[in-house]
Amino acid sequence: MRPTRLPSNAGWAAGPLACLVRRFRVRWVSGLGPVIWMPGALTGNGWPCIWITPEAPALFQRLLTHLSLTYDVPPPRITSHLDGMFCDFRLLGVDATLDIDNWTFSMAFAEEATRDRVLADLRLLPEHYFDD
Repeated sequence: MRPTRLPSNAGWAAGPLACLVRRFRVRWVSGLGPVIWMPGALTGNGWPCIWITPEAPALFQRLLTHLSLTYDVPPPRITSHLDGMFCDFRLLGVDATLDIDNWTFSMAFAEEATRDRVLADLRLLPEHYFDD
């Protein structure tokens, strides 16, 4: 027979997930874990890019928000496709795109100098900057 409510000492006030975590002793790393930024180039158009790991949709939104606030970019329109999403925008006067799918996550720029500047800025961020 299922209980109709949790006992008062179940820790529900801390949230249902916290209650389950305590009960089953589940542990995980908070947030997304380490974010890796690697310079590269897109295979299609050859634009200089930054390959991003992990390929997490939550990181896509957080990174886009960071770029909008840091470089005074109006929030671009995000387009969903079959296995991910992308958006095109201008950053520091240069065309740029942010793209994520099931296998890759990248941010590409029409000019290498812009890619290098953004990459340097991202690498200076604290380790857990994009965590919840």
